[in-house]
Amino acid sequence: MNIPENTQMDADFWRDVERAKRLTPQERVRIGHELFERSIYLMTQGLRMQHPECTEQELAAMRRERLARIHQWESRSAQVGTDRQTGAGVAE
Repeated sequence: MNIPENTQMDADFWRDVERAKRLTPQERVRIGHELFERSIYLMTQGLRMQHPECTEQELAAMRRERLARIHQWESRSAQVGTDRQTGAGVAE
């Protein structure tokens, strides 16, 4: 394993990468699902702290709105990346 920098954080990262390469596709899906669920939980807790007066239904609506916004940002970022690769929109 080739570690580019000599820090513990880099070593931990590359060790995790090597470990992930050995996972089965099913394990990767399971871990991805767990990470997503944890992210949703943390997002909800953050919203709850910011808006303690909100009901669960209102928090769910805010969460959906935030996820939709994230999806829009990612879609735009992907489009910009594609445009840069193909040269679209670049003045010559």
